[in-house]
Amino acid sequence: MELDHHQVDPLHPSDDVLIQNSGQVEEIHSLPATPQAVRIVEVVEEVDHSFELNTELLEQILLNPKVADKKVAVIGVAGAYRKGKSFLLNFFLRYLTWRSKADKVMGDKNGEEIAVLLMDTQGAFDSQSTVKDCATIFALSTMISSVQ
Repeated sequence: MELDHHQVDPLHPSDDVLIQNSGQVEEIHSLPATPQAVRIVEVVEEVDHSFELNTELLEQILLNPKVADKKVAVIGVAGAYRKGKSFLLNFFLRYLTWRSKADKVMGDKNGEEIAVLLMDTQGAFDSQSTVKDCATIFALSTMISSVQ
């Protein structure tokens, strides 16, 4: 399972993190200046399809001084394999990025500034996922998301 995180306008912490670009995961030394996918949950295939949370990376993101004092909204999408989850979240990301830039230019903020995490999940019901995997993905997405 892969839960991806997208953060609008992050700072650059010093610890190494993993960034996913076009399906490839590469090691970098800081979070990027533009919103990117960051893998925070990994499937541990060798141990009966269990899941492992990268707590250090999640702490880097949520304890970042730019977002540490803000409320966090988590928008998660879970569903069947190849049914548009990533497309929908990329649309949200483009809108949030545009909105952030428009607010800076026009100065028309009309409320509290919050941190938004967009969470993409591995597609369910594919040929490699077990029923337990699919149930876990849906459960995690539902529990973590601010709105179901």
